[in-house]
Amino acid sequence: MPAPTPFNKVMPLPEAVRRFVRPGMTLHVETGPRAAINEIARQFWDKEPGFTLVMLRLGGGHAGHLVLGGLVKKIIGSSYVDNYPTPAPMRVVQAAYKERKIELETWSLLSLIQRFIAGAQGLPFMPTKSLLSTSFEEENKHAFQVVDDVFRTGERVGVVRALNPDLSLVHGVAADPEGNVISFPPSEESFWGAKASRGVVVTVEKVISTEKVREYAHLVKLAPHNVVAVCPAPFGAHPGRLVSRRFPLVPGYYEDEEFQREHRRASRDPKAYLEWVHKWVLDIPDHKVYLKQLGTERLTALRARAKEKPVTFEEVFSNVPDGPPGPYTETELMVVVAARMMIERATAENYTFILAGAGPSDIASSLAYYTLRQQGRDIRLILGTGMYNYI
Repeated sequence: MPAPTPFNKVMPLPEAVRRFVRPGMTLHVETGPRAAINEIARQFWDKEPGFTLVMLRLGGGHAGHLVLGGLVKKIIGSSYVDNYPTPAPMRVVQAAYKERKIELETWSLLSLIQRFIAGAQGLPFMPTKSLLSTSFEEENKHAFQVVDDVFRTGERVGVVRALNPDLSLVHGVAADPEGNVISFPPSEESFWGAKASRGVVVTVEKVISTEKVREYAHLVKLAPHNVVAVCPAPFGAHPGRLVSRRFPLVPGYYEDEEFQREHRRASRDPKAYLEWVHKWVLDIPDHKVYLKQLGTERLTALRARAKEKPVTFEEVFSNVPDGPPGPYTETELMVVVAARMMIERATAENYTFILAGAGPSDIASSLAYYTLRQQGRDIRLILGTGMYNYI
């Protein structure tokens, strides 16, 4: 492979980690780059590098093994929940925090992104209405202050200090050798962290020509000015999904739910988790062998599932069997009752937005949203992570 140049930053992922990741760094990690997370674990396991890890959602990136291996001294984030396949506590983080092995610095999702935006724009701080009148005011005084409105309206405004990580790790759909990166939601929000960082290591499904990138310039989410490495890594987001809508050059793939469940079961016990990390990370020399261990049949099935047409509420309700309803679980009852309460409240108060959480609350909110829309009401559904009218 030719030596990297300012216009050709393509290199193997292990080389990029060796060249650009240093002990003591503040690392921003977007939720997608699982291959890069695993490579960092391989190169720094048992070396106590003392990383500060900046992640909007730690659990979504399967980065818990970095905590297990003692690579992390501090986490700056918004959520330490293992999101997949269902939300649950991250026991490895709980244990490390209880034993005072790590420090947690917690922000709201919005305010952390605003810190990235300030850093990306070269500003010392960013105004925000998030965190006001909460315990975060006291907990994060080093990077959050409440000030008078400079236009003298009498209003008090919060400001968050800019955050500029040393290095960012992101996974994109494709990039050219220079580092123009094509990506799709839901990972877009994390690209503010990449733009704020002093350098970016990008893993991609495929390296394509600059001419091809220009054809899809509207999909470019990251420019090359601070990209230091472009690393080919097919299925680099596994076990997460890859969204590649409207981009024919790279097929997408679905989440590997079986793998995620296996990871969840293992992570509940330190010994089992260590065995899992050895099996899937430490005892594997690189990402190519990782893919070989997963197997072609499994990966092909994930691509095929990504092509399936999503099941709509109309299809679900049209397939309800005739006759009396069968037995229901307590969770199902809770979902239906919660949806009915939301419908009544939204109708009485003439609400136009439903803000949904994760798990059963998302299902109840979706049911209420769909029912209200069927009734002709103007209602919108927003997920806590920012997704808007997503069903």
